Amino acid sequence: VDDFETKEEVLPPELTPWLRTVISAKRLREVRVLTGFTRIFPSGDEQAADANRIAPISKERMRWLPAVEVKGEGIFLALNSERLKKWEKKFEDRARELKARYDSEINQRSNGTIPHGQMEITPRFLLLHSLSHALMKQLSVRCGYSSASLRERLYCDEDMCGILIY
Repeated sequence: VDDFETKEEVLPPELTPWLRTVISAKRLREVRVLTGFTRIFPSGDEQAADANRIAPISKERMRWLPAVEVKGEGIFLALNSERLKKWEKKFEDRARELKARYDSEINQRSNGTIPHGQMEITPRFLLLHSLSHALMKQLSVRCGYSSASLRERLYCDEDMCGILIY
């Protein structure tokens, strides 16, 4: 049995200015692996800053890690990149301000050893992340998924502008 099955959906005409494609994932598989524990501040792209706060899962080095396999379904949305590029120009200052705050937090958490975080905070990222959470909230209300059971994956760079919610 395949772990991944998708189907491109027909886009309603009123959404074509905003979306390039919508793909339903009828079946997908994710494997989550536990590598360590943190408290208070979650670990993320700033693992170098958090390295001294990540507790190993075992006193001795293990040849395996605990993992869970999750099977489910999802939806992928790709935004209209031309329209998005026009929109992004309006929010460049706000994204720079948030990036400065983020860098300051990383610098403070690393006691000055890391001057800035690795995450790129751009207008595109902010839009995709906000849209993703709004859609997850709607899926929770309308479709009966618990909000804790929904996850997101953002596809965000110069050439990509998509969201996978599963």
